[in-house]
Amino acid sequence: MSLARMLLHGQDMAQLPVLVPSALTPRWRWAVRRWARGLAAGAGALAAGAVVALWCTRPEMPPPLPDEAPVMAAAAVDARTATRPTAGAAETRERGEIIQMAPVVRDGGMRVVLRSHVDGAWVSGPASLTDEDGLLIATRPLSDAGRAEVAGAMGAALRLVRPDGGSCRAVVTGAVALARVDAGDEIDRDADAAWNAADDSRVVAGDLELDGDCDGALWARSASLAQPAPAQIAPADPVTRRAAIDALEKRPEYRELTDGSGSEEFAVVTVAAGGETIVAAQFLAETCVGKMPVLTALWRLEAGAGGGAAGELRFLGAEERIKDIVGAADADGDGRLEVLTQDDALGLAVMHRGAGRYRFAQRAPVDIRGCRC
Repeated sequence: MSLARMLLHGQDMAQLPVLVPSALTPRWRWAVRRWARGLAAGAGALAAGAVVALWCTRPEMPPPLPDEAPVMAAAAVDARTATRPTAGAAETRERGEIIQMAPVVRDGGMRVVLRSHVDGAWVSGPASLTDEDGLLIATRPLSDAGRAEVAGAMGAALRLVRPDGGSCRAVVTGAVALARVDAGDEIDRDADAAWNAADDSRVVAGDLELDGDCDGALWARSASLAQPAPAQIAPADPVTRRAAIDALEKRPEYRELTDGSGSEEFAVVTVAAGGETIVAAQFLAETCVGKMPVLTALWRLEAGAGGGAAGELRFLGAEERIKDIVGAADADGDGRLEVLTQDDALGLAVMHRGAGRYRFAQRAPVDIRGCRC
């Protein structure tokens, strides 16, 4: 059973190792601090101010229904465990890496994520540490094997893109293995301790030489590629909002998280570009600072396809880890939007769509130790 269901249905949480008891749901207590930090960093693009927390322990998702393809989380493609780069990382290593859409991280300096996992053979030498208000950033130099893995990205010219489509230029000048962990009171301010604790958030990130105003940049793209039109993220119109909520309430993922009391609240936005419109509906739960989303479901809006004024909604997946949708564009030119999400106040993830479902293709998460408001 996932942690969300334990919290919302009052299950015993004594076995959960990092949660601090509270009169309010502990799962959300850490999110408050991260949310405030994310607002200061310019996060929170989802309309109506809705946010989703990253859980302190990673919940398992329910198994898919027999007659459905797996939902996003159940079938997620996690680039951290891939043996080869996925879309958004290298495509033609021999000719240099072509980056379609890769997360940008700002902690400890602005960098682009080149690999969403770190093989043990890719690092060499001791870790170094930066402490930014309790967020520990541990970096380690790459070994010969690690440098060979990302050699195609060295010297790459990139465009760093903001949510509004504005951009600056940058060049990849080097690379390090990087891990980020919110230490709470559980980890010593020590480089090796932070590196060892952050086993779920290690990435290979490229150092950048910036050209222009790069404040607010969230994702990177090879400068040789045409710039896709940024998606417009806006509150859904009343008809679409009602249709999305009705559809969400019928989903098994939603029914397992709610008691059906009728007091549920929702946030619904549309993400539109290039003739495609994605509808994102979020179910919000009570936290120590008010309502925060605990489930995000995505549909494709097929206007005029027989679904009435709102058009037909085609389900594309449901995910508990999405906090916010901060950008989208058709990065690979296939007519389907790639979506950039936040899985906490600082973690970013690129999601691609295939076989009718959105899947995580590249992630740059923050490891969590300790939960508190």
